[in-house]
Amino acid sequence: MAVATTIKPETLKKLKDLIRVNLDNSKGLRAAAETVESQSIASTFREIADARDQHSFELQKVLLLSGEDIPDTGSVLGAVRRWWMEVRGKLNGGDDHVVLIEAERAEDTIKARYEEVLAEVAGNPVNDILLRIYSEVKRGHDRIRDLRDATA
Repeated sequence: MAVATTIKPETLKKLKDLIRVNLDNSKGLRAAAETVESQSIASTFREIADARDQHSFELQKVLLLSGEDIPDTGSVLGAVRRWWMEVRGKLNGGDDHVVLIEAERAEDTIKARYEEVLAEVAGNPVNDILLRIYSEVKRGHDRIRDLRDATA
């Protein structure tokens, strides 16, 4: 992983953004787990949140090897989204489907962010790491989408 020092500054900035998005997503999924009535859905949210924490940790290691500062908090936008998910869930009586709709929107966001970065890092040493993480993000996205569709 010593090749991490060859990563362009623009890519390092995008990796920092991905760390923040993963942290936001993890917090959002944990909040959603507290909102839904279904324990199986809550368990799925927590499981995916754990994976997002692991993804954040892996990306933080890349930054560390590059001598970069490591973001350890999410974004203001992420906090607003969590608040909206909580309000929407409460207004709809904790309706699992409504919470899943919002969770799937958040999953769309994280998946799109990875796709944007992957389009720019082809051939970069960090590409393999991002591809593997993206594959896991897509699986999490699809699980939440399928749960949303099943509760419709």
